[in-house]
Amino acid sequence: EGMLVGSYDNFLYLISNYSGDVKWKRRMGSRLADDPFVSKSQLFLTVSVEDTALSIDLATGKIIEQIELGENKYAMSSPVLTDGSMLVFSIPDAIVAYSNSPCVSK
Repeated sequence: EGMLVGSYDNFLYLISNYSGDVKWKRRMGSRLADDPFVSKSQLFLTVSVEDTALSIDLATGKIIEQIELGENKYAMSSPVLTDGSMLVFSIPDAIVAYSNSPCVSK
């Protein structure tokens, strides 16, 4: 439904494929660290100087959730979605796995 563009002035834009109009823009704390990950109606991304990852609503550009990666822990690569719908972030000396579904034991 659109093209996602990150700029050097720390903005993230969603631009309409049809008209070229800006659907929304969001100011980030810094530049994007890596390519964002799109899953259904959400965008997951990390910013270069923040120790959190963000979940953003693709329709509105509003932040849904902030995911703590750990104090002074910055993402080293793009997030990856596992088969079990867990989002995994690589940080120095560890990985952080995140799921917004409750844990289920079998």
